[in-house]
Amino acid sequence: MTDRRGRAARTGLALLSLLFPGAGLVRAGRVRAGLGFAAASFALMVAVDFIGRFMRFDLPQFIALATLLVLALALVLIGVVWTFLSSRERAVRSWTSSWLVVAGLVGASIAVSWVLSDVRPLKSYRIVSDSMAPLLLRGDRIITNARLGRLTRGTVVVIRHHGEAWVSRIIGLPGDVVQVDEGLLSVDGRLIAQHSIRRTERGTMLSEQLPGEVRPHVVIDIGASQGDDFGPTRVPAGQYFLMGDNRDNAADSRFPSANFGGLGMVAMKDIIQRVDFVYWSTSPKRRFQSIETLQVRAAELGEIPCEPYSPRSRC
Repeated sequence: MTDRRGRAARTGLALLSLLFPGAGLVRAGRVRAGLGFAAASFALMVAVDFIGRFMRFDLPQFIALATLLVLALALVLIGVVWTFLSSRERAVRSWTSSWLVVAGLVGASIAVSWVLSDVRPLKSYRIVSDSMAPLLLRGDRIITNARLGRLTRGTVVVIRHHGEAWVSRIIGLPGDVVQVDEGLLSVDGRLIAQHSIRRTERGTMLSEQLPGEVRPHVVIDIGASQGDDFGPTRVPAGQYFLMGDNRDNAADSRFPSANFGGLGMVAMKDIIQRVDFVYWSTSPKRRFQSIETLQVRAAELGEIPCEPYSPRSRC
């Protein structure tokens, strides 16, 4: 025996499906459809978690993530509309459409969301200085990941500093002895060789590779500056020593935080994100590029981006 639900009841079930995909359909008596929607939603959540956890971002992975998010949105909207349209007839009450089963689905949704709560490590930041040029330029927009993994020398990270987000490169690990002598960097007594790539209006581009770093990165040297001499200093336990790639225009760990506006030594708890991806830049060919790709291009080709905010830039 059936009767008809009113618009308010159907809207309530649709909202239930919006909050917890599939739950509204189950309550409306469409048990198989509801469980199918719930299973598909959980699968999409796990897929997004997989991309965020195990992959470094480049254009194909960015497209894959965007596709999954569009599919998830479409699935939710289909479920909401289907719930509203198919719940007109009130089916005979059975245990499968009881509030107890719906509560079980809601609980499962909350549990999966809680387990995968750190799947939202992805954030977007806008670069507001040239301290990390030539890798990152003022105006670039980046995607970062809170899944830091094992921090190694050369990793580009986001730091929480006095309530603001700063971007810099890890140079020294806890226990390392770091020294800068007339602009030449040493880590644990090992001089980091620099190889000249080319001269530009910004300064001389040099490639260097830190101990344990997979590939070289590029720094800019404009000549003598205040940060050309530092240490030797041992990095305290639980802290890191960071430097900007634009060596003579970066307020980093060479300068104390209190009086000189630098970073000083950075505690592990203040390293909040790892930089993975540039999705927007004033230079079109830098858009949708991973940090690794930009780093390789700069080191191998001596590539330096156009001046930011140039309206006629075609580089």
